[in-house]
Amino acid sequence: MAGGHHQAAANNLSDLVLRAAVVTSVVAAAFAVSGCGDNRVPIDAPPDIPACTSTPPAPGALSAFDSTKAVRNHDQAGKQTVAFLGALQPGPTADTLDIQLIEGMGAFASGPPVPGTYALTGVETQLATCGVCVVLEGGMPRGYYVARDGMLTVDAVDTHFQASLSNVDFVHVDVDANTSVSTIIDTCTFSIASASWDTPIIAQAR
Repeated sequence: MAGGHHQAAANNLSDLVLRAAVVTSVVAAAFAVSGCGDNRVPIDAPPDIPACTSTPPAPGALSAFDSTKAVRNHDQAGKQTVAFLGALQPGPTADTLDIQLIEGMGAFASGPPVPGTYALTGVETQLATCGVCVVLEGGMPRGYYVARDGMLTVDAVDTHFQASLSNVDFVHVDVDANTSVSTIIDTCTFSIASASWDTPIIAQAR
């Protein structure tokens, strides 16, 4: 996930996850994908965005993550971010699911990340304001796809990040590297019907 307050946690994860690592967590996923060529305009998208001309990720071909990692870190004010990165294939070009729970933003405006069920709507669909941020990086050419609907259920976020996604729709966005503002750039979409994981959280030194 590029830019702004999302970058630090993502940097902590990238090198760890994008290796062909032995999976030590219990992970399972079942995916459903929509075609990009149907020119369907997502809800809340500008009316004049271009038609889809790229190929979005196709996670429907997989039944599990290739590898996962999760970290917890704190900013200078002591606010924490729990970040998860799941690689859908082996190697450095894998499509990756990036989830960040950010204290002080969105659903966690009043406190640190806690278990619960969170709708991926409203402020959670904009990377500049989300506290429950769900992004998939992938496709050809590479791009960012942000969740615009669906649910994230967090069962545990203490020593393990145990959670699941259900009926999540993604749209293709550009992300401002300085502000984290995400803007829909075309009609490319896909969906994840369900995914779940249970991954140990690595605590980063303050």
